Amino acid sequence: MGKLNEITHGYFSYVTSIAFVIMIQYYILHVKGSVEELCQNESYEAECSQDSVVLMTSALYGRMRVGKCVTSNLGNIGCASDVISYFDKICSGKRQCNVNIPNFELNKLNVNCPTEYTPYVETSHVCKKVLPTSRQTNECRENGAVIVKEPEGTISSSAFYRSIPQDGCKFILLSEVSQRINISMTSFDHSDSELGVGVTNCGKYFTLLENTMERPMIVCDRNKRKQHVHQSSTNRLEIELTRPQGSTETLNFLIIFSFVGCSEPPLNGHSIVSRTDLTIMLKCHSTGESTELQCQGQRWNKQLQQCDGNQEGQFSLWRILAEEWTTTKGLAISMGIGIGIGASAGLLMLFCIMACIRRKSDSTPQQHYLYNTSYPTNQLGGEELTYNACARTPLNIS
Repeated sequence: MGKLNEITHGYFSYVTSIAFVIMIQYYILHVKGSVEELCQNESYEAECSQDSVVLMTSALYGRMRVGKCVTSNLGNIGCASDVISYFDKICSGKRQCNVNIPNFELNKLNVNCPTEYTPYVETSHVCKKVLPTSRQTNECRENGAVIVKEPEGTISSSAFYRSIPQDGCKFILLSEVSQRINISMTSFDHSDSELGVGVTNCGKYFTLLENTMERPMIVCDRNKRKQHVHQSSTNRLEIELTRPQGSTETLNFLIIFSFVGCSEPPLNGHSIVSRTDLTIMLKCHSTGESTELQCQGQRWNKQLQQCDGNQEGQFSLWRILAEEWTTTKGLAISMGIGIGIGASAGLLMLFCIMACIRRKSDSTPQQHYLYNTSYPTNQLGGEELTYNACARTPLNIS
């Protein structure tokens, strides 16, 4: 038995170690991105699957540390220039790319290290899953719009232009009623303008529209890699991408959306009394007890328990009366119930009385009489006796 426990413990430890290594590798490759050193006369290559694009997470050019490319510290270690804008233009938003080292453009960007020392490149990227998918592409071609209900996602302009060449397709983001939609953008090619969001004469990326807007919001280049664009005031937001007019070039950017707030909680026999963006006040149908839920991040602070005596979605007459007894509807229902109860009680009393009378009548013994309608005479001492015609003579039936 002891030997079996040792084998089991050893196997469990081995599996746990393998799982830990896999998790670390997944984090490095897909969350943080693997850091790669590229020396002179080497090339940087990145490639992603069909439904993903390259997203550069870092790119430095210089002499950062002793390692693969700088084998010894001969001075000027720790200098570098941020060259992510260059790698964004070549790689980000695309399925694959290739950058050769040395590179004339990178040498122009190397402003922090002495030119007599040989620099190298240190980069990292992730493969970002993007929309539209193949199903959404077909839907967009057929209907001119696609409905998205996923709580978060990324729309790639390059994937959009590649799969849907025509203009006029909309992404309709639809969240839960209690949620809002947050929109941000990562741009991989900047213009010299600083026009920003909401102007009408700019390098337009896309437009936003929701019911509370008087006109569509035009999102333009702000000469920033990352920017927050908009947070909706409703749970429905339309995004429309258009190809720049009069130009064969397309803008390269990502639209990142996420649903903010908590989804609609399962009512479990409750009804919603009031709500704000972060709180919901509910009332139990059967007990009348009130419960307040607060949204913390994307989760409610407590789980709503099942209300005793009533199931979610059931029709509750008493709940209607409790909530609407002061309204015309509630008064009409109350009067109807009163009349119905009174009529039922009256009929029940009448039935009981009739039943009692019938039972009493059945319990009384019955006698049968023979009515004498003749006029018999009896000769008694010469005197004639006359009987009353209405007199009843008991008849013995035996």
